[in-house]
This record gives sequence, structure tokens and C-alpha cells, in this order.
Amino acid sequence: MTQVAELRPSVRSALPGFVGLSFALAWSLWGASSTIPASGPASILRQLVFLGGVFSPGIAAIILTWRTEGKASAKYLVLHAFRFPSNSAWYVFAAGYIVVVRLVAASIDRAITGAWPEFGETRVLLIGLGIAISTWVQLGEELGWRAFALPRLAAHIGWRLASIALGILWAAWHLPRFFAQSSDVYQHSFIEFLLQVTALSCTIAWLYLRTDSLVLVMLMHAAVNNTTGLVRADGPHPGNPFGVSHSLFSWTMTGLLWLGAVVCLHLLPSADHTRPTCGRML
Repeated sequence: MTQVAELRPSVRSALPGFVGLSFALAWSLWGASSTIPASGPASILRQLVFLGGVFSPGIAAIILTWRTEGKASAKYLVLHAFRFPSNSAWYVFAAGYIVVVRLVAASIDRAITGAWPEFGETRVLLIGLGIAISTWVQLGEELGWRAFALPRLAAHIGWRLASIALGILWAAWHLPRFFAQSSDVYQHSFIEFLLQVTALSCTIAWLYLRTDSLVLVMLMHAAVNNTTGLVRADGPHPGNPFGVSHSLFSWTMTGLLWLGAVVCLHLLPSADHTRPTCGRML
């Protein structure tokens, strides 16, 4: 373990560059992918360019770690992401947390309105398969957000504020998707997304600091992405990313996520503390 406070100035100062590079790469590649035909042979290129944007935080993290700490640290950053905790309970928590939140929110919706919200038709087996495959795709994001950015933010403002600030950055990075007609979040409420993602960022920060496992973080991220259709209760979309929906389920879920976030914020250290050794912080 290495004290966050001991990060040398050149390592600390890499954070603004990481944010700028992650946003610039993602937004430019997503914009470029939207100009490529969505059908025919070119559709493969479209998906690859889009995926490059998804991997931009990880790419930025590797480049800046190499630049500020050297090749060995960049290699260690990547290899550390493949450490698997031995306690199976953590895998259950990482995969099941968002499922429990969604089901509890649906139950509260049922208790208030007298009717269950509409559930999706996707089979549990397919959801599980999607999570298993998607977990490794999340390396492209989590190598940057949690392994690189989170400890550097914590070095400046502590773990609690860092987890909130990173959640805001994480949500803002997705902003162009809310204006892209080809996106699955087109015309959805970015305000609700921001609130939910920031809450999740706090829970994920606690999970990462508690377990020193990026695999678990990737698993939780994949579970969040692949269970969105479990309960179809979003309500009418506001038609404006900066509007809000009137979905009881959505706001109940937001409240539950923040309830979990408050607990995790309380469990996080209030100041600089030992961090997962996901890099050789010299």
C-alpha cells in the first residue's frame, strides 16, 4: 500500500491532462462514428470507432502513466486490473447490488401505485451472459476512472469528495450520447443520469478501496449497463437532456442509490488514506 499523499507533483498534475484527453478522444471519436453509415460493411468501422471512444479513459490513463511514471508503471497499471479476489461474496455484491436496487424500487412503486411497473422480457440467462462479456469491455473506462483518476483526486480532496467529483466527471463524459439520435439514451434526462451515476460512483469507490479489485468494479459497471431493461418504468422521456421525467420508479431508484452512496461515503476515509496499489506511485 502507498499513501495517496505521497504522490509526487508530476503524478498529481497528470489529472487535468487525463480529463482533457479522455473527453477529447471520446467526443471526437463518437462524433466521427456518427458520420459513418450504420448499415453495410462500413457499420463495422462505425462500431470500432465508437468503441475507441469508450476506451478513451483507459487509453489516456496508460499514456499519462507512461509519461509521468515510466513504462514499468504503465504495465503494472494494466496488469493489476486482472487481480481476482478470492472471496466470492464480493462478486455477488458487485453483480447483484444494482439488481436489488431496481427490484426494491419496483416494489416501492407497487406499494405506492398499487400496480407493478412493467418488467422487461430479457431472460436472466441473457442478462448474465451480457454482464460476463461486458465486464471486460468496462476495462476501457475503469482503468481510467477508478485506477487512475480516483486516487489522484483523493490526493487533493480526500476520498469522499473525490468519489463525488469523479461521478460528476464520469456522467459529463457521457453527455454527447444524450444528443445523438443513434444513442440508447437519446432524449433521456441527463439530470437523472447525473444524480444516479454520481451516487454509483460513491459506492464503486468504496468497493474499490475496500477490495483493491478493478475486476469487481468492472463487474459492477457491467451489471449496471446490462440490467437497464430489467424494469421498464422510465416513463415518458422529457425530450430534453436537461429536463426530468415524471417516473416514480426512476426517482425512487435515484433515492435508493443515494441511500447506498451515503452509507459508502460514511465508510470511506475522510482524508488521505492508503489506496489500492494500482500503480507504482513513487
